[in-house]
Amino acid sequence: MKDHNNVSRNGSGYYDGVAAKAVRKVDGEYIKEMANKGVRKRDRAYDGNVGRSDDEIRFKKLLGTIFNMCELAGFSIESRMVVKDKTTGKIWK
Repeated sequence: MKDHNNVSRNGSGYYDGVAAKAVRKVDGEYIKEMANKGVRKRDRAYDGNVGRSDDEIRFKKLLGTIFNMCELAGFSIESRMVVKDKTTGKIWK
């Protein structure tokens, strides 16, 4: 079975040092960019934020917070949530 999350391996499963080095470089640049914006590493869902807008990142962090609060309080969310951003007016489903 192929590990699709292992970027240091090519499609055949062999180690690809060039690809691994390129991904590490891009990851490092992204981490520096986020640090310059004042976003701490523990405050972001690192793998999911590449290419996302600031509003989308805010929303994902909100969802994580809601789910964590429910878990800690012994609750679970059983149906769909609809959230409206008061600043942009965007509706998230």
